[in-house]
Amino acid sequence: MHAKTTPDQIAAAADELFYRQRYEHTSFADIASAVHISRGKFYYHFKTKDDILTAVIESRLAATGRLLQQWQQAPP
Repeated sequence: MHAKTTPDQIAAAADELFYRQRYEHTSFADIASAVHISRGKFYYHFKTKDDILTAVIESRLAATGRLLQQWQQAPP
């Protein structure tokens, strides 16, 4: 297993914060603080909050796809 990239870490933190605080109440500063990175580095990876939301949705879709694949491959 490889280490998560910074964008992956940002998306994971955003996913958690969006769940707990709701999307509209979560700021860039909240997410950057949760990942322990500067806001400059944060903006390097994501320019808008919608970009982060897209990454969160893509991550959830990928996880769901992996789960469905495991179920299909499991013996009956």
